Amino acid sequence: MRILNLPGGKEIKIRETPKELPINRYTDHQKYLIQAAGIGSNMGHVEAHFSRLHRLIAAGLMEDAGREAYNLHYNIHLMLNKINVDSIAFACLVDEVDGVTSIDYSEQGLIDLCQRMGELGLTFAMVSEILSDVKKNSILL
Repeated sequence: MRILNLPGGKEIKIRETPKELPINRYTDHQKYLIQAAGIGSNMGHVEAHFSRLHRLIAAGLMEDAGREAYNLHYNIHLMLNKINVDSIAFACLVDEVDGVTSIDYSEQGLIDLCQRMGELGLTFAMVSEILSDVKKNSILL
């Protein structure tokens, strides 16, 4: 277990490796990591999708271009709905926020949890750093 200290003395308790997660949260965490890697949910990912889409069309790989267009569409959908899959993957690791145990790990519950943590001062830089460490641990599983 890792304690992440936020501004104002607030704390978030998280699990540091996927192996520590209950099985239901482990599979959700893996699902969101895969979505983050393959689809993404930010402008950098949109640019990458457009670039791949144009290359695939130029190469005449229409079936692959269709899949890439779908991923682009889903990426934009996530952005417009203010859903960041990296943040949701992180939220799967959270056990406690400011002394309150997290119990709702539905997708909407995870989105709400991200909102609450952001209001307490959690930054995306913090999330990115922790997820990077967790992803390294995932590869070693």
